[in-house]
Amino acid sequence: MIYTLQIYRGLAALFIVLVHSSSAIQGYFKANSFTNIFQMGGHLGVNFFFVLSGFIMCYLHCKEMGLGLDKAVVFIEKRIVRIIPLYWIFTFSILPILYFVSSAQTSYMFELEFILKSLFLIPQEYSPILHMAWTLVQEFLFYSIFFIMIFNKKIGLSIFIVWLMGIIVMNSNFLGNYSTTSVVEQYLFQLNNILFFFGIFTFFLMKRYYIYFQNNLMVFILGNIILFIAAMLDLYTKVDYCVLIYGVGSMLIIANSKNFLLDTWSRKRNILLLLGNASFSIYLSHYIFVSFFMKIFNYFQIDTFFPTSLIFIFVVVLVILPGILLYKYIEKPTYNYLKKALYA
Repeated sequence: MIYTLQIYRGLAALFIVLVHSSSAIQGYFKANSFTNIFQMGGHLGVNFFFVLSGFIMCYLHCKEMGLGLDKAVVFIEKRIVRIIPLYWIFTFSILPILYFVSSAQTSYMFELEFILKSLFLIPQEYSPILHMAWTLVQEFLFYSIFFIMIFNKKIGLSIFIVWLMGIIVMNSNFLGNYSTTSVVEQYLFQLNNILFFFGIFTFFLMKRYYIYFQNNLMVFILGNIILFIAAMLDLYTKVDYCVLIYGVGSMLIIANSKNFLLDTWSRKRNILLLLGNASFSIYLSHYIFVSFFMKIFNYFQIDTFFPTSLIFIFVVVLVILPGILLYKYIEKPTYNYLKKALYA
């Protein structure tokens, strides 16, 4: 385990919670300058996760590339066991609630085709039942191509190159004002898919210049400065190329993750490591809990008793704690049981 990366996972999940909690506060109560701060860089956490995913896949499975079907099947099995059971638990938990609060605009959620596509993370016109799972659709697209890479390195590499070129071409001016109504095509060539390639590049960059990154804390500082610039641009300009700036900043921070000072510091931060371990549960569940607690606070008009800033802190804490409990009592036991059953 790279302890620094585990902390980064937790901080990325925390940042996503902060952004959505801030948005909810603005929707229900009068926002102030404190809560508005957390609107900065609304995409930072998700974009960082995409880069990290590209890096982690190479870090864990680079030596398996081209080793054939058996290794490829084991790879995809592990990804499914890691993600799908918890995702299904959350999805089936929320379906009864959605049934009672649905409207004519959301009636599509109870169509069999929509439910099946949501459960199996197949691209479709709408976000999955569990809204935040749209990122998992992107992740499994990446995993699918990585599966091919492990099965046959040459074929997989060719597909990766074509995919990268497609992303670049579709998001440039080469095709003028080209647009498509194809849902699959939109998912394939979304600009944020290029962040997986930033992660892949980070792995080879780190491998080639390991000594430089291990001893140079300035890379970490520069990465954070670039992420801050990206967040500011994202907040005030909403330009598409912010994704690329997020990618560069994330790449530098991840490349420096085995820095001796950072690694030594990270190993002793148990709370942050717990946050990293629980990041997937927090990410999947936070949107539900933010909505739940905001509705309760609004019903009891809690803003008449507490300032908005304090309500914001209440919401963040009340959202993170259930995520940690879900990790400890559902995600971790379920994953360990399935892993033992499949690979014992």
